[in-house]
Amino acid sequence: MNKTKGPSIYYFHDKAIHDGLSQHNVSKNKTKQMLLDKGVFVSDSDDKDEYVEYLSSYIFDFKDKDNLSQILQVVPRREHVKSIRINDPDENTAISNENVRQALKNIKDSFSQDDDVEVKVLTTINGSSIEVHYKKYDLTKPEMKQVEQKKATIEILVENGGLTVRAPANDFSEKIVDSFKSYVAQEVKSDLKTEEINLSGVFDYSLITKFFQLLINQIDGYVLHDVTNVKLYHPVSETEVSEDSEDSVSLSNIKRAILHGEKVLISPELNLLFERGFHISFIQWTSDDSTTSSGDRISFEASLKDPLNKTDFTYQVRGIQRYSDRTSDITNRLTIPSNIEKRNLHNLLEVSAQKAFMEVSSS
Repeated sequence: MNKTKGPSIYYFHDKAIHDGLSQHNVSKNKTKQMLLDKGVFVSDSDDKDEYVEYLSSYIFDFKDKDNLSQILQVVPRREHVKSIRINDPDENTAISNENVRQALKNIKDSFSQDDDVEVKVLTTINGSSIEVHYKKYDLTKPEMKQVEQKKATIEILVENGGLTVRAPANDFSEKIVDSFKSYVAQEVKSDLKTEEINLSGVFDYSLITKFFQLLINQIDGYVLHDVTNVKLYHPVSETEVSEDSEDSVSLSNIKRAILHGEKVLISPELNLLFERGFHISFIQWTSDDSTTSSGDRISFEASLKDPLNKTDFTYQVRGIQRYSDRTSDITNRLTIPSNIEKRNLHNLLEVSAQKAFMEVSSS
């Protein structure tokens, strides 16, 4: 018999409704429409605050609450992707599709026990994926915005006897990936080795910048068009700026900087920051398809989420500016890539990042 967790029915009180209606994404017209739905006619000359005061005194049924929740729901931003490679350390054991299928079944059985989580396992000719719908709670927000509906898609590709796993770069997805790795290890009855881009062993900070420069210039089939956004990190040590030092007042301790515009990578301002010891921690750029004269332009991002320790390399395909046959030029509008396009572009980014990592690590 299923056990109900918590109260089966919950009603938002008038203060929660008032706070929800007062949010900036609930427009005056929307509150007016809610009043009209309840048979209340109001003047356009009245302020939104007056609508909210009147409306929050009404009883909100499930339909009203659901409507307000939909209005307050923030469209989630596309998250960066983190990729890892899973192999047998002795390379004696190949991870099969059956091992992956059983591990995915265990994942679904395990995480589906949580009432706030829904897990779907999808299998295609290109590999498998886990689609997880879950709720994220933030009790610092107004009551009607404390629950955010989230979605995470984790891709698993069986390649060369090992696995490539791509997942959103957040804590929840990382928990799923860790569980998946554990279940696969149980299936193959062997400890597994995890490989990912990790620059913590690179102590020359100029090589961190070189890694990003190599990354954006070595994407197979694409040529760099422009770098539009760069975030920089300055790893200042405690000995560089001491409170007891006589010169500490005149020394600055700026740890982060952002440059945004066009041709950022060749700007004199960026070179000055490099000379002061800053290195790139985030980069946004566009690349053109070099395989055809009528190719699209791709917008990419890559970053080190933990620039201090030079770890957690993540990336994202922001979108595609399509080539228009009508104008014989690239459009300004950024469109969302298809799943197949995204998968191919992710693969190209991973190959370029691995090449850049190997070159920097051997320097």
